[in-house]
Amino acid sequence: MSPKNLDNDAIHQIAASASLQFSEAACERLNDSLQNMIQVFAQMDQIEVCPTKQSDFNQTTYHCLRSADQPVATTPKQKGKTYRYYDDETGYFVVPKVLNTEI
Repeated sequence: MSPKNLDNDAIHQIAASASLQFSEAACERLNDSLQNMIQVFAQMDQIEVCPTKQSDFNQTTYHCLRSADQPVATTPKQKGKTYRYYDDETGYFVVPKVLNTEI
């Protein structure tokens, strides 16, 4: 079904595939609307679009934007208010199990 062959039979086939039924007057209006849409799309096809360069943000040539990675000394973990549930053996935070038994 090319755009030039769009007729009421084609509209009825499309409507049947969508479980729709149109009267002949509705088909005529749809046919006019679809022809106008096809003309707009044909005009859009003639628009010349300049291809743009694909960007890859993982590779950049601006090395001046990033300084060299340097290790920074961190403060050791210590027991206290923040590390109340820190487990020295595993290195993880362990919190008490809380179960809501009231529903």
